[in-house]
Amino acid sequence: GVVVEHLGGPGNEGYTRVTFAEKPERSVLDALRAAGYWWKNGCWTGQSAKLPAEVTALVAPPREVTP
Repeated sequence: GVVVEHLGGPGNEGYTRVTFAEKPERSVLDALRAAGYWWKNGCWTGQSAKLPAEVTALVAPPREVTP
């Protein structure tokens, strides 16, 4: 799985942190690097507006909760 967190707070506005449960494919890593994301402390961080489509394709859509 993959977790995408939109960061907030002073100095973090407009940034996203991406954490993978397992090492992603080379094409995903290359896309993150090309978008200017950097690896630090177990996750990738970069500008939200530049989040690669290769990453968003891996994020499961939210499930509807039925009562």
